[in-house]
This record gives sequence, C-alpha cells and structure tokens, in this order.
Amino acid sequence: MKTYHGKLGYILLVFLIASHMAHGQDEYRMVEEKSRMVVRGTSSLHDWSMLVGIMELAASFSKEGGQIGHINGVIFICDAGSLKSDHKLMDKKTHEALNAKTNPHITFSYNSIETLHTGAGEIGGSVAGSLSIAGKEKNISVPFHARMESSGQILLEGTVPLKMSDFGIEPPTALMGTLKTGDEVSIEFSLVLEKDLHSSYQRLTAGDSRQ
Repeated sequence: MKTYHGKLGYILLVFLIASHMAHGQDEYRMVEEKSRMVVRGTSSLHDWSMLVGIMELAASFSKEGGQIGHINGVIFICDAGSLKSDHKLMDKKTHEALNAKTNPHITFSYNSIETLHTGAGEIGGSVAGSLSIAGKEKNISVPFHARMESSGQILLEGTVPLKMSDFGIEPPTALMGTLKTGDEVSIEFSLVLEKDLHSSYQRLTAGDSRQ
C-alpha cells in the first residue's frame, strides 16, 4: 500500500474539527502499513474481492480517564482507481463503473453518532456520515468497533453494506455479459490509528500536504 500525497492530501484541507484544540481531545491518523480495506461482492460465476490500495483517514477522539470516550470527527479518502483484484479485467471494469477518471476519489465524512457504547478501553456503535462515490453523495450508517491498544494505537474495525445502484453505478459485466456482478457489496475495514504527533491537521489546513 502507498500513500497518495497529492490530491488526497489537498482534500484533507476541508476537514476542520470543531474545537480540536480543546482539552481531552486527541487527533489520530491512519498507519498505512498496518491498515487494510477490502470490497467484497458476488457475481454470476464467483464471489470477488478488491483491495483498496491508496487511502487516508484522519480522526479526532475525546478521552475519558485515558480511554476513548467520544468521536468528534472522521474523514476518509481513497483513490477509486486504486481498487485492485487478482484479475486485470475486473479492475478495468470496476474503474470504468466507478467513473474513476472523472471522479477519482471516494470520500466519507462523519456527521453524527447514531449509537454508542463504551467500556474497558473499547468503543462501538454506528456513526452517520456522507459517502461520495462516482460523483454521487449519499448519507449512510457505518457500524464500527474501536479498541485502544497497549501501544496507544487504536484498532478501528467494521463492515459496511452498500448497493452500487444507490450511487447510480451499473454493476460491471464481462465475458459478453456472462459474468454479471451483484448490486450488493460490503466494505470491510481494519484500520490502525496512531496519535498525530506532527500536527498534520494544522499543517494540512495551512495548505501543506507534505508528510
């Protein structure tokens, strides 16, 4: 996996977390080499999966007694053209269906907490947010579970079910139409977050996308 330091970094400029300097709030960034996101679906011939190769995530959490207490903000960005499977034809058809050349980024931005439960260094529930795919934006619910590790890093996991048709995406077909993908997909994520010691939020909002 590699990090895209151009447009993705620039898009992060729009992420301003209210009162992020307030006491008890910590900013986190994704550890790319420890993080993984997979899109899974079905077809008329076999199930399929695609890895997301280029992605970034920034988040802010409130702490209570040194543990996660509340989510203040999250933004996620990935390169639509970085989705890769074991088959080049599948990749080509998927990138075309996502209109990746015209709409190169898939983004999610947090709006509010729907449900929340905490305990023993863990936090879980679901958040509401805005997901943009192929140029179409839709409000979705994201179930999640987060755990504070002994290293101080946060493990963030979850699975999000989606329908391609909700975003105006025609499920890809191949082999003269004999291979047809299903409309429903799931996005599985296992992301490791570390405390942002380099003031990336402040740097990015100042217009500097360099790591």
